[in-house]
Amino acid sequence: MEPTLEKVSAFITREGAAGKELLVFEHEGIPEAGVQVPAGTVEPGEAFEQAVLRETHEEAGLARTRIVADFGTLVIDLPEGKYALTAAVTLRQAPFAAAPPCLPTDTLGPPLKRGMYMQLEEEQGEWVRMTYYENGQSLAGWLPRRHLATRLIRRLYHLVSLDSTPDSWTTSAEDRYHFHLYWLPLVPRPHLELSQDLWLDHVYEQLLK
Repeated sequence: MEPTLEKVSAFITREGAAGKELLVFEHEGIPEAGVQVPAGTVEPGEAFEQAVLRETHEEAGLARTRIVADFGTLVIDLPEGKYALTAAVTLRQAPFAAAPPCLPTDTLGPPLKRGMYMQLEEEQGEWVRMTYYENGQSLAGWLPRRHLATRLIRRLYHLVSLDSTPDSWTTSAEDRYHFHLYWLPLVPRPHLELSQDLWLDHVYEQLLK
């Protein structure tokens, strides 16, 4: 059985003056990240429903939300050479547990967090050399293969906020990301970052109901 990692995505809507709107965000200072919806990784022992409410709070700053619908799951096999971390890991300078940790960059450093995506560079027995890329920087090092997943189980949810919201606002997440959130009309169909646009394909007609 292929190693898997569970993820969630939140499609949050409200009734706007011209019809239903979708909550989206952009990374401040990282335009290449594109337009996104709140999403993230399910923690060990956490239910999917708990995870999507937590991610909505962490990324959108919405403390009180309600799940309207569960749109089911997508099973996604990652492209060859790309993996997701199933645990927080400290990258090593050589392929053994006692090797020194890799030195951090200005913004990246061990440990890397569960759910992050990495690229395979080299294999040596049960160890693999991987590279993590973010915002023009990279961090490479060795980790045990058992911490890597090749398949994602992503559950898609429709939510609404139980509190009124402004037309736009900014939040901070993990003390390193700054998100500018705003509402987009669902008609005409909005477009998200490429992989997320595929999620929207699966739920768009249901969101309009």
